[in-house]
Formats: sequence, C-alpha cells, structure tokens
Amino acid sequence: MALILKPAYAFYNRRYQAHPILTICVTNAFLAGISDTLTQKYLTPSTTPAATTLAEVSHKIDETVDNISTNVQEGATELAHKIDQTVNNDTSVDSTASATLENIKEKGGQVVYQGQELVHQGKQQIENQLSQSDLGHNKQQQTIPPAQDFARTGRFMFYNFSVAPIIHTWYTVLDKNFPIAAQAVSNKQNQQAAAKVMHTLKPVVKRVIADQVIFAPIGLAMLFTGLTVLEGGSLQQIKDKLNNVCFTFIPTLQANYLVWPMVQLVNFR
Repeated sequence: MALILKPAYAFYNRRYQAHPILTICVTNAFLAGISDTLTQKYLTPSTTPAATTLAEVSHKIDETVDNISTNVQEGATELAHKIDQTVNNDTSVDSTASATLENIKEKGGQVVYQGQELVHQGKQQIENQLSQSDLGHNKQQQTIPPAQDFARTGRFMFYNFSVAPIIHTWYTVLDKNFPIAAQAVSNKQNQQAAAKVMHTLKPVVKRVIADQVIFAPIGLAMLFTGLTVLEGGSLQQIKDKLNNVCFTFIPTLQANYLVWPMVQLVNFR
C-alpha cells in the first residue's frame, strides 16, 4: 500500500505546487462525486414491498365489498321494480298473488341486508387475521438501493469544482491567523512529544471553531443557492429555501455540525 500511496502523494504535491487552484478544484469535484455516489447508494435506500401490505389488502377488500353490495342492491332493486310492474300492469293478478309478491319483495330485502352483513363480517375477520400475521406488520419488505442519479452527482461535482477557489482562500486566511507549523517548529527542541501535540492542537481547534462558526453557515447558503441554480430553479425558489429556516437551513446546519467538526479536526491536523 505504501508503494502506491507514496508516489501518489508525491504526484499530488507536485501538481499542487505547480497549479494549486486547479488541483484543489479537481480534488474537490472528485471527492464530491465519491461522497454523493456513496450517499445515494447506502444512505438513501428505497423500500419496495415484496408482498401486498395490510393497507393495500384492506383497500382491495373494501372495493370488493362495495362492488358486491352495489351489485346485490341493484339486483334487488331491479327485481322489486319488475314485481311492481307485474302487479300494476297484469290485471290477472288477484289480491292474494299481489300479497305474495309483496311478501317476496320484503323477504328479498331482508336477504339483501343479511348478505351485506355477512360480507362485512367476513371482511372484518380477514383484516383481523392479516393484522396478526407478518403481512399486517409489513415485515415482508425489501430494501433495494436506488438507481444512481448521475445528473445529481454531476451537479454536486460542478458545484464543488466552482467553489473550490473560495474554500482555498478561506483556508489561507485560517492558515495565516492560526499557524500550525510555526508553533510546532518553535517548540520542537524544548517540548516533549505530548506537549508538542497540545501546542499543535490548539491552533487546529481554533481553526475548526472559526470554520464552523463563520464559514459553515455561509457555505451552506452557497450550497443551497448553487444547487438550486444548477437544478434550473428560480430566484424565488432560492429565497424560499433560505427563508425556510426551520425546515431546511437549521436541520441541515445541525447535520453539518454532527459530521464536519471531526472531519475538519483531522483535516487541519
């Protein structure tokens, strides 16, 4: 591994000494592409159900029950209408036959009502059984990685390539105000290893604090603005994202503070 990393490190240093800004731009874009690819692959999975869930089954049962009830009701109504026509139009039907037909209509209505009750009771029993099974608890779901969004990755790479000179300028400011090498060299002869680490760590911590307090909110605003522009968003959409502090800006800044202080601590060190 050292045989590979050492020449690569030397090559990078040579390129940085010759073309510092361009080297930082390319490096920033390359790292952005890697990070977004890993984020899409491992941190934003999409869940696809392997089997029908309880909600879907319940919805289908409801549709079936409604269809059955409608068909039964329509059939009973049509039958009652035909009986009425027979009673009203056929003069040969006497009062006894008419009473019999009315009794048939009444019994038919009772049968329709009982049939609807049985259907709804069956629906309830099926839902109870499903709620106690693995299907009811949605355990039969698979997590599959989503397809790579190359347009999104390209936007991230282009944005990071574009803002690299600004970041380089900011790091230069930090380097001048919180020098690390100078303190480490000045104490090299007189301090033990642990003491030298502490002297080196102090300006590193100061850099991290300055970076996260001053530049992190500015960089986040730049990120929202730049990516919205690259996505074809309007000026109003940019304003909405920046104005929507509680739901967009603050949560993203909090997520930044969970990760980047430690990353920058290692980076500056």
